[in-house]
Amino acid sequence: VSVKALAEQYGLPVPTVYGWRKQYREHGANAFIGCGNRRATEDELYKLRVANVRLRNENTRLKQALEQ
Repeated sequence: VSVKALAEQYGLPVPTVYGWRKQYREHGANAFIGCGNRRATEDELYKLRVANVRLRNENTRLKQALEQ
């Protein structure tokens, strides 16, 4: 089935279907995680950023404690 035919059948914009197809080709079954869930790589990056903020805050508190 062509993208154009599929879009017309379901009343969707053609670019939307092309975008979905691209996402599926790039990510397979994980293409449409949604609902606040992240892909594994995005989840890892998020966790590292949170840890980085926590460590920066801890570092700041330790420096302040040394200055007193």
